[in-house]
Amino acid sequence: MDKNLIEKKTKQFIERFRDSYAENSERYNYDPELKEMSDDDIKGIIEEYFSFGKLTEANKYFYHAFDKFVPDTWDQIDHSLEHEVMEQTQEFKQWRHHAHASSAWYSAFQDTQLEKAFCDFHGKVRTDEEAAKLAADKWCELLFNWHLQDNGALNEDHPGGFAACALGTILADKSRERITEEMKKKAHELFYQYYLGSIRIQNSRDYSAVKWAQENLKDPDTEKPYTWNANSFLSDLMYCDYSPYMPLYLILVNAGIPERDATSICPWKTGISIRALDNTVEYKTYQKREEL
Repeated sequence: MDKNLIEKKTKQFIERFRDSYAENSERYNYDPELKEMSDDDIKGIIEEYFSFGKLTEANKYFYHAFDKFVPDTWDQIDHSLEHEVMEQTQEFKQWRHHAHASSAWYSAFQDTQLEKAFCDFHGKVRTDEEAAKLAADKWCELLFNWHLQDNGALNEDHPGGFAACALGTILADKSRERITEEMKKKAHELFYQYYLGSIRIQNSRDYSAVKWAQENLKDPDTEKPYTWNANSFLSDLMYCDYSPYMPLYLILVNAGIPERDATSICPWKTGISIRALDNTVEYKTYQKREEL
């Protein structure tokens, strides 16, 4: 994508943003023209957006840049007032104004596909295969090496939580002793294929991964087996709370890991997802979010 196309995308965004803001003005009784931001202001924000090297950083900037022009005053509202009185305060009115404007801002962001344009301009951070392998590598590192089970209690001074973390860690360590190298290798292969399928579904609506999962990730519960579909490949389903969500669980048991051990070894409050737009691999726990 060259500079001319960025200019075209900027023009599309400004038009969509202005139209979206004006569309709801009659319904919510406000001035259809947003005066705090000129077209040049918006152009400057979008140009700066494309100057970033990573999509996450660019998106964070984009959201905060808007707030500098139309401040969010929610924290300044006196919530102890009666609602009818509170609605008449300048802080409340500004907060409502921000809500209407930000809704139009994010709507234009989605409608004009700025994220996709950013990735087209900068390229992906890695290939599909590299992203799938990185996610598989991380899961196998977490599952098959020693880790401390943590539900957040370690940062919250909760004695009962500490005990649960200790017990969970011991059980995971015992289960890990029964897992063979062959099981680890098979699990890595299944993780890799799962994430590759997830990327293809996100990018091109290629649903062949669903059939692959139906054939290779069977549920041992034959009475009420898990039903694989395209939603099974959504990023938030490759996750463990206190026990693994079904896609994660079925990868492990189909790698030959006993069902009880498959549940025990999964790290609590942990998930790994791939943003297919740029193939960023995100590793999240109760404590943090990290891009690998």
